[in-house]
Amino acid sequence: MRVAVVGQGSIGRRHAEIALALGHELTVYDPDPATTPPSGARAAASVRECIEGADAAVVASPSSAHVAHARMAIELGVPVLVEKPLALDVAHAAELDCLAQARGTMLSVAMNLREHPGVQALSALVAEGAVGNVLRASAFCGSWLPDWRPASDYRKSYSARGELRGGVLLDVAVHELDYLLWIVGPAGSVSALARHVSELETDVEDVALIAIELARGGVAEVGVDYFDRSYRRGCRIVGSAGTLNWSWEEQLLAHHDASGKTSRQTVPSDVAPTYRMQLERFLRAVREGAQAPVPAEEARQVLAVIDAARSSARDGRRVALAAPVTLRTAHVQDAELLLGWRNDPETRRWS
Repeated sequence: MRVAVVGQGSIGRRHAEIALALGHELTVYDPDPATTPPSGARAAASVRECIEGADAAVVASPSSAHVAHARMAIELGVPVLVEKPLALDVAHAAELDCLAQARGTMLSVAMNLREHPGVQALSALVAEGAVGNVLRASAFCGSWLPDWRPASDYRKSYSARGELRGGVLLDVAVHELDYLLWIVGPAGSVSALARHVSELETDVEDVALIAIELARGGVAEVGVDYFDRSYRRGCRIVGSAGTLNWSWEEQLLAHHDASGKTSRQTVPSDVAPTYRMQLERFLRAVREGAQAPVPAEEARQVLAVIDAARSSARDGRRVALAAPVTLRTAHVQDAELLLGWRNDPETRRWS
């Protein structure tokens, strides 16, 4: 297959090297002319040149450019995998999703933790009823930001800069929210704290605590930060018939059932294989004309929670989530509905 990768930062380079290792023809683009393409890849002079004519594209540019680059791929009719986050907010994610549906072009989102053995095991056990009804779930991740890319100054990275929409919400929480909601279901309402509390030299939030009322009942929480000196990650799911506890550091998933019996399984923490499995799954779906591995609709739900968390942290209130926007054919009976929306007092007040 002819694969295009837009962006050659650390994650874009990883996608490019995997595509080459899988035997695909590769074209890459990066705005920095000093960037050297991987051996065996062709360097394009523009985003359009990179994507045009490809069988599949990967958008791994800075988050602020995801929408523009993904839109270009969709308009060119090229199936596209967009690195997280799909967009900087749910409105732009919805715009992309609707455009992809209208054009009949696959739009998938890179959420590699769904391929991780720990997350896979949690998902399988919950699906088979190992914990019964989910009553409480929590996911967390903490690490020391300066250690992420030791060869570069963390203060210059997108993670640390508000102008590039960095911060733990879009940078870290998006992963934990994605896999947690994938397993336990959609969110109904959100309250959150998001602050800069450490001595790290950033102008973004370095910690976020998100409390979620699940649409199916039960509650969930996600806690993430940039300043934990020991890498910590994991998930605990408590249900009416048992408890699951996954520890990234211990590479262990424990299942405590209703009888008091505990079973344990080893789940390797190495994340590298998840990137290859993610790209393989996407390219296979493109080749077979199958559904996107991670549909844009699911990424929109995560961004809706993040938008709500920002609002809650700013205003100090719980935010209810609206039903997601979907695309369908208009019918003549929609005229009355549209007339009502147009003349609604709130619409008139803001228009």
